[in-house]
Amino acid sequence: MTNARMRKIILVLVIVIVIINVVTIYTIRQLIHHTHPASEQQYPHLHPTIAQLDEQEFSRAQRLYRTDYAPLKRIINDTVQYGPGQEYFFYMESLNTGAWIGLREKEQSFPLSLRKVPLIAAAFKCIENGTLNLSTKVTVLPNNRMLGFGPLSYINTENEEEYTIADLMWLNTYYSDNTAAEMLYRQIGRENYANTLLRMGLSYETVQHDLADPHTKISVKEYSNVLRSLYHSSYLTREHSEQTLRLLSNTSFNDGIPAGVPADIVVAHKIGYWHDGEQFHDCGIVYYPENPYILCIMTQGFSLPDANAVIANLSRVTYEYVDGLSRQ
Repeated sequence: MTNARMRKIILVLVIVIVIINVVTIYTIRQLIHHTHPASEQQYPHLHPTIAQLDEQEFSRAQRLYRTDYAPLKRIINDTVQYGPGQEYFFYMESLNTGAWIGLREKEQSFPLSLRKVPLIAAAFKCIENGTLNLSTKVTVLPNNRMLGFGPLSYINTENEEEYTIADLMWLNTYYSDNTAAEMLYRQIGRENYANTLLRMGLSYETVQHDLADPHTKISVKEYSNVLRSLYHSSYLTREHSEQTLRLLSNTSFNDGIPAGVPADIVVAHKIGYWHDGEQFHDCGIVYYPENPYILCIMTQGFSLPDANAVIANLSRVTYEYVDGLSRQ
């Protein structure tokens, strides 16, 4: 091949490369400056709640959609003092953004009475399906009695006392009554309960090991799915999700998460106690104004007063951090 021919080929290649670059740059510029078709909404790709706000409202609301919770993890880690055999598991999640932090959040503990929340949800689902009614009466049988926790533990079953499904739900949440839970579980059945667990976001492995069995374990992170499902009403109707959370916001247990927030802040939560095993838990939703969050704390190896103090302290630190972000 002659030098002249070689120069022509190189020149052609250079021209082709230049043309390709020019076309590429033009295309990119067209994409950047492309005018999208007119839309009724100015920000159709944003969250609808955010998209519809005017600039002043958005400036205020943006503070409630923060995701910078990483510093809170360090604060939480430095807050709890614990000794040999003592442990805690922590999970917090903003219900506005889904941003979350955790410490040992995937390690598992016995759920204890936390199991009663999906039990209530399963009962409401049976009501929605027409197989159960709030006014249905159930008799307390001798083999229903679960001694040790709740007022039904001490009744005389020879009198054949009856309670409605609504009564049992209230006893489950207000007193965490184990006998009421057993009675409700027998009305619902394992299949309905297991289906509720799956539909509320618990893993098949957890359900397979039967959350009704007190020996089954669960993590604080996985359990948060139950609370999130209620808040977003993704499983029950809005009416029944609201009723469940209302029951959880009116209980006789106020030494854990509620003790760490101002008295006017609503907390829908459920405790779990196992005195002999020194395991005490509290999981719920803290309704910080316009920025509610899930808080789930499980403890091992603490006495009940010490566990309540740890949970209340972690609740306080979390609330103060969320409050600080919202005021910045």
